[in-house]
Amino acid sequence: MATRGRGGRLLAASAAALAAVLAGCGGPSATSAEKRSLARLQALWSQASPTPVGRYDAGKALYKKRQYAEAAFLFQRFLATYPKNALEPAALYYLASAQYYAGRRTEAMTACRRIIRDYPMTDWALFARQDLVALKAGAPEDRLREHWWHPWDWFRPDPPEVREFNAARAKFRHREFESALAGFRTLAERYPRNPIAPAAWYYAARSYEQTAELEKARETYQHVITNFPHTEWEWLAQDDLRRLRPE
Repeated sequence: MATRGRGGRLLAASAAALAAVLAGCGGPSATSAEKRSLARLQALWSQASPTPVGRYDAGKALYKKRQYAEAAFLFQRFLATYPKNALEPAALYYLASAQYYAGRRTEAMTACRRIIRDYPMTDWALFARQDLVALKAGAPEDRLREHWWHPWDWFRPDPPEVREFNAARAKFRHREFESALAGFRTLAERYPRNPIAPAAWYYAARSYEQTAELEKARETYQHVITNFPHTEWEWLAQDDLRRLRPE
């Protein structure tokens, strides 16, 4: 684990390199352009809510907008500022993904290895292992798997709805699909405006699929697409709905 001092040095070097990339120019004006780019990145950090969750969310918002270089900067700053924070493995994972999509494959692989080393028993390590295989194989830019379901990525501290979600997912993993379906539907209907609602509906659709209720699965995937647009759950549901469409 990097110390705060080492993290600061790495952050400064990375910020300078990132500023040069974002400036996209050379020659006599490069220095001032780099300074402007770095100032813009620092402003993104400063404008975020000054808490670990607020700054993590700011990086995630940039990631969702596909502003990967900017997201990578915020996640690196997060890791240097809040070492050993509970959100560290999630921040490392999205740092690796943002670095990859920003064209920084080697750095992405380093971040994946750090997750595996420091958080070996977590789902983030599982995700990092899968992505590291893809990175070593030279996956094209649209082929890295994206993992969005993990409730640790959304909530601090652990509220009742996350415990219910985890309980339903445990039943899903143990192939108790009818019980899982009841849990996901109850959760989605009880918390319709909660960020966990689209996740619960998505897994309800997957549960319907596993119980061979394909029409209900299609209807529920469509429900996610219609009611939760511009979210990761919409992307996942679209993929699954295409797969389930009749020939």
